[in-house]
Amino acid sequence: MSYLVLARKWRPQGFDDLTGQQTIVKILQNAIKQGRIAHAYLFSGPRGVGKTTTARILAKALNCQNGPTHEPCNHCDACNAITEGRSMDVIEIDGASTNSVEHIRQIREQVRYAPSSSRYKVYIIDEVHMLSQSAFNALLKTLEEPPEHVIFILATTEPHKVPVTVQSRCQHLPFRRIATEEIRKRLERIAQEEGLRLTDGALEMISRVSEGSLRDALTLLDQVSAFTDEVTEETVQALIGVTDTTKVLNLVRAVLGGQREEILKLVEEVYETGADFKAILSDMVSVLRTMLVAKITRTIELPELTETQKLFLKDTIPVYTEEEIFLVLNELLKLEGPLKNATFPRIAFEMGLLRASMATEMKTVSKVLERLEEFLLESPQKEPEERATPVTAPSAEEMKKTEEPVPDEAPEAAAFEWDAVIATVEEDDHVLASRLIHAQPKVEGSTLKLIFNGGHSIHADSVKKDIGLLRDVVSRLTKGRIKQVLVETTSQSFNKPINNNGLSEAEKLILNNLGGRIVERRKRDV
Repeated sequence: MSYLVLARKWRPQGFDDLTGQQTIVKILQNAIKQGRIAHAYLFSGPRGVGKTTTARILAKALNCQNGPTHEPCNHCDACNAITEGRSMDVIEIDGASTNSVEHIRQIREQVRYAPSSSRYKVYIIDEVHMLSQSAFNALLKTLEEPPEHVIFILATTEPHKVPVTVQSRCQHLPFRRIATEEIRKRLERIAQEEGLRLTDGALEMISRVSEGSLRDALTLLDQVSAFTDEVTEETVQALIGVTDTTKVLNLVRAVLGGQREEILKLVEEVYETGADFKAILSDMVSVLRTMLVAKITRTIELPELTETQKLFLKDTIPVYTEEEIFLVLNELLKLEGPLKNATFPRIAFEMGLLRASMATEMKTVSKVLERLEEFLLESPQKEPEERATPVTAPSAEEMKKTEEPVPDEAPEAAAFEWDAVIATVEEDDHVLASRLIHAQPKVEGSTLKLIFNGGHSIHADSVKKDIGLLRDVVSRLTKGRIKQVLVETTSQSFNKPINNNGLSEAEKLILNNLGGRIVERRKRDV
């Protein structure tokens, strides 16, 4: 007999043998026990998670000579015929190739006939989303009211492509990705049964790169076991082009730490191994996402983590804030598109990592204001020098002036602080706050005008989209005095350089942290 690949040899033959789909199993078993079998099911989910396998097991459970039963015996003639693919009453159809109206008409003709030797005639249509629209329409009536002896099981990896009219006629059971730990346990059991020798690191890597697909994991296990008698982590890396986990973690550490020389060195090393930069980027994003989750939840005991990753998180999480991790992660996500279409992938990858490494050095407005407040509290306040003036008796006119009440500060100036608005907006939307920095605020009565000059007018449209949040913040901070916010653009430039000499320490601190310069200086009317 010819060699049978592991994915087929170890295909589950009963509900109890299915991996990672306990919810689906419970629903189907309870339906069989209660005699509430639906006439049509829609199985959806990623590749290699057990959709077609579950459909075959359900067909066996319904047609088993001891059934219908919640667990097929796998010994009777009906079970054996379905397992071996020779049952006349379980028809598997490939939706990718059998997708025309003529094929559906043939099915409509066949469903009228009773099963030849089984209790039910089961139609399993794989990749059903590949059917044409006309084929779906031709199937609707039969799918809604099939004969009592017919059951349809539709399987797809893209349920959104299945018409709603078809979905509404089926019980939709979504299959989930299989957890890395469950795949690892299954591989370990199969390796023991097959007499294969694998290190724990190799099992972890195969489980991780399979991305929730047990079939993919078994295919990889078949591939690496044919290469050597003892499969190690290095073997897996060499055969399937996976980057060393340590190198990925070192890259993440270098980017977070702003170690640009180390970044270039590590990129050179992974380039020489022939690794795919898109795969490395995906791994780095995954690590940073895990760091962010661990930072927020304050735990590193996540099921998908390996021991190496847990040690890495234990060392790095206390060093960086949520905001710093978020900024770097956001920069790497922006790199995905340019890297995919890059003519020079290595250069694009290097530039993206270098740009991300600078993200943690950029201070946010809230941090600048916080530092400024600390500086002002710590700095001794200089009292103004008093000038000696001759004492003279006030005139009658001056006496009259002093009796008149002094008007309060203009309501616009008293009720409005632009820096406070930006700092408050930043708490909800970092991007919007960064764009508001380039606006020139102007208060006219109960209206706030934000003017973007020619160089920064590109931000105007983005600010208009989030005008609701900005309006709420301004209204709250001004206690309802400003009710309307308008965004305008102008070709006038506000960036006229002015000499920075003669600035106070507080003003210099603001300029240094924001990287700005004085563009206009006005005298305050006393």
